[in-house]
Amino acid sequence: MQSVKNERNRILVLLVFVALVAAYAINIAGPSHPRKIIVEGDGCGHYDYLPALLIEHTVDFNRVFQVEKMRHSSSYMGHYFHRINGVVVNKYTSGTSWMISPFFLLAYLLSLIFGRPTDGFGLFFQYSVVVAGAFWLIVGLYSFIKLLKLYKINTTQATLFALLLLFGTNLFFYAFVAPAFSHVYSFALLSVLLLTVKKFFLLPRNRLLYLAAFLYGLLVLIRPVNGIVFFVLPALAGTKEHFLNRFRFAFRPSKIATVVFLVLLAISPQIIINWMQSGRLFIDGYADEGFYFLHPQIINFLFSYRKGWFVYTPIMFLLIPAMVFWYKKNRFGFWIGTLFFIFQVYLFSAWWNWFYGDSFGMRPMVDYYALYFLLISLYLHRIEKKSLRITLIACLSFFLFLNLFQTYQYAEGILHPDSMNKKAYWYLFLKSGTQYKHAVGDCDESFYGKLSKKPFLITKDTYDGTAKGWSNARIRVSDPAGSGETVSVVNQRYLYSSTYIQHLPATFIGQSNLYVLFKADYFETMPNEALKAFFVVDILDKTGKKSMFYKAFRIKRLPDKEIKQWRASHIGFKLPTITKEDKIVKYYVWYQGKHLLYLHHLSLDFYTWQ
Repeated sequence: MQSVKNERNRILVLLVFVALVAAYAINIAGPSHPRKIIVEGDGCGHYDYLPALLIEHTVDFNRVFQVEKMRHSSSYMGHYFHRINGVVVNKYTSGTSWMISPFFLLAYLLSLIFGRPTDGFGLFFQYSVVVAGAFWLIVGLYSFIKLLKLYKINTTQATLFALLLLFGTNLFFYAFVAPAFSHVYSFALLSVLLLTVKKFFLLPRNRLLYLAAFLYGLLVLIRPVNGIVFFVLPALAGTKEHFLNRFRFAFRPSKIATVVFLVLLAISPQIIINWMQSGRLFIDGYADEGFYFLHPQIINFLFSYRKGWFVYTPIMFLLIPAMVFWYKKNRFGFWIGTLFFIFQVYLFSAWWNWFYGDSFGMRPMVDYYALYFLLISLYLHRIEKKSLRITLIACLSFFLFLNLFQTYQYAEGILHPDSMNKKAYWYLFLKSGTQYKHAVGDCDESFYGKLSKKPFLITKDTYDGTAKGWSNARIRVSDPAGSGETVSVVNQRYLYSSTYIQHLPATFIGQSNLYVLFKADYFETMPNEALKAFFVVDILDKTGKKSMFYKAFRIKRLPDKEIKQWRASHIGFKLPTITKEDKIVKYYVWYQGKHLLYLHHLSLDFYTWQ
């Protein structure tokens, strides 16, 4: 018993040490650190329940929304907030915030003691999320190690596999770089759930059954889509007969009511919040989003350079031999696991935003890494051939290095958060340095719906001052390519192209489905001068002086060596919901370079979508 306790303590000490070192290295060490903002992106939506409920004491997120607007740039649109019956609600469920809450309360106490702001957004609160992510990562990895030991994998190997899971996948990123996102918390709970269910299949006990029910509810509270994990749990039974035996034990009438109650108890915080907000038990937080079930992006989801799972987490290629191994050892588990994997990939890739916005790799898969790495670990554990082991060690070493290096690239702004492609990927492959930061420009913005077949407005600059709504270009010259056409020039003195000024009609107020395609041709006289030119949209208030929304998109998306030829460029983007405060929209090209840049064929196409 003492040796078991000592072994457990050694594992925990190792995991705590690894987590502390990684958290310190990512968030505090380095020339541009410590980080001041940890809660970013979608993590804001998951986190914002805490300042709303525990500090503002309200289920109306309007105040938090206003704070978020002040914290972000003027391009912030608050996509995770929307109104129901006049109340601002959060589209995300509250599970992640409850997992963070003990550390949030500690940050609140420290803020009081040291006289820091207690608004929920100060430095102590930011770092409370770092501690929360590290803590739940340790819980998840420790549970994963215990799960492997139930499969007769010794402690040393189980610990190595757990560390390989951490450093070889984008779990590392979501534990330490973006800990406000939901994924490390889902990973931790799923690891504990798998351990609990496996113990139940080995030795059925009511307490294990009830604990599994409550954990399952918590997983759903974090991300409702996590509910699909229910369908893969039978694979842990080993055989069909064993599963049916445990099923009969678990689903006796005397137990079903308790199981259902515990699941509902776990998700009850969200039900109560929904009721207080709207008078309804359930709210569709994703009211303006959905699935394209007839057009899943399965190939892109798995293999694209934009976010493909196997591209950015190549260690998961080991699932292929692992599944073959599983087929030979456990047909029952193999078929359940295979069908679950197919369904999961289909479901996730059918989401309208199949690349899941600004993120590193295919983030919705992180939640399930304990499941998939269980199979990989079982496969690696059984390898005896020396030559195969050496080959695998070499591959695993490269996968681990690549994951950590690309994590660094993403955190430093080298990998683009949502607009990578094949050309950009190989241009940046294993590159570092300030010259590669933000080297990739944005691609067209995505939306849920379908564009109108034709634009409701098309406007083009004629360069002679006769185009309606367009200001005249400051410099007009003959085409340097010799076509004889008139084109415009921007340079160090004249930074702006001709501008299209749109006075918004009253009919635009309240519209949230406006999409603009801004197009232009450019001609560089020096290499990569167009990298310093931007498509700009600027929404001004009725005075024409205060910017209500501002966004700039680079004209040239990737550096190259080509010059002195006309090249077409465009950007598609959504306009924010037009309000009574918005009056004027300006569209123009802004240049920050020192040499001549020629522009031609500036035009704007305006669409709606449904």
